[in-house]
Amino acid sequence: MKILQINSVNGMGSTGRIAVELAKQQLKSGMTPVIAYGRGTESSDLSIPTIKIGASQFNIYEHLVEERFFDNGGFASRRATKQLIKRIEKFKPDIVHLHNLHGYYLNTALLFEYLRQSDCKVILTLHDCWPFSPQSAYIDRDQDGKVPNKVQSKSEFNEYPKTYCRFRSQSLYNKKVAAFTVLSKERFKIVTPSNWLTDLAKDSFLCKYQIETIHNGIDLNQFKPTTENYFETHYQLKNKKIILGAANIWEPRKGLVYFDYLAQNLPSNYQVVVVGRDTDQLQSDNILKIQQTNDISELANIYASADLFVNPTMAENFPTSNIEALASGTPVITFNTGGSPESLNIEVGRVVPKGDSEALLQACLGFEKTAEVVTACVKQAHKFDKEIAYDRYIALYQTWNGE
Repeated sequence: MKILQINSVNGMGSTGRIAVELAKQQLKSGMTPVIAYGRGTESSDLSIPTIKIGASQFNIYEHLVEERFFDNGGFASRRATKQLIKRIEKFKPDIVHLHNLHGYYLNTALLFEYLRQSDCKVILTLHDCWPFSPQSAYIDRDQDGKVPNKVQSKSEFNEYPKTYCRFRSQSLYNKKVAAFTVLSKERFKIVTPSNWLTDLAKDSFLCKYQIETIHNGIDLNQFKPTTENYFETHYQLKNKKIILGAANIWEPRKGLVYFDYLAQNLPSNYQVVVVGRDTDQLQSDNILKIQQTNDISELANIYASADLFVNPTMAENFPTSNIEALASGTPVITFNTGGSPESLNIEVGRVVPKGDSEALLQACLGFEKTAEVVTACVKQAHKFDKEIAYDRYIALYQTWNGE
């Protein structure tokens, strides 16, 4: 069985790593994988053949201009997409597995029209809401409990994917409806990593398709409790209760502002630690800022050293950072946002109302990391072993292809 995955990146970022790990699992199962990607460099794993979409960075810049000034994100890159289609015709995949189609590299309409005319089957994994969103990658239900088909707030134009053009959003939404509904129910399936996003997608214009949840997983060999807490030693935090926040980039939806509130109101025996880029937005001096690290062992040790992992996200699908913390034996406090609570139970964390700073503070003060809690956290994390997720995808491929 030949499987082509298409994603914005390859081997980098959460979706890029998922694509590579999934391709490895396909290879082990006797399948023939290829990854097509639009941005960044190729994965260091040379066992997985790849296709670079777009001959140069010019394709990305050209697409970015159309996004910023004409609100045409996901529907530019015509030349690059036509070249990709020629490569697809040559490879002749049995299944095309789509991931993030936004990211300034692909023309969704051209791709789906080609897929409509082909005889391959298509899986779309929704890593966010972009395919059925009027504008931004993350949305939620409106005040009537419905999935919006119009922009709800001007702030959406400033969120990823950002645009300066504010009068063509309805046209963009109509393009999405036309592109994503062109395939028959028999040849198109949708997967999401959270029950929250599955429910949202089922209430959107994608409702005619089969939609199921396959939670993302993590490598449990990389994240685990440890007694070698060199992080505490290095930063002289041995007698402190560590409140940890972590993100690759602290964009507004990640809730960085709430760490200022915690730092200003927690007792002196607590230390707020924030890992990631763009932490200069923080106002409090009583916060330890650590630059983003690509060293997994270093990140795992930081998780294990923390007393609590706090995820005050305002919009989220299914954050693997919660699971990474649990696997390291650290309980999680999060807002009741999107799929963020789905990896937790009452033994391993607390879920508080979205945007409630005081509730977040009280949850931090009221939760202790005991030996029993560490054990419960690790047990809960094992439900989200990456092998479980990948095995479910392999079973989906095989069943759907009649094997």
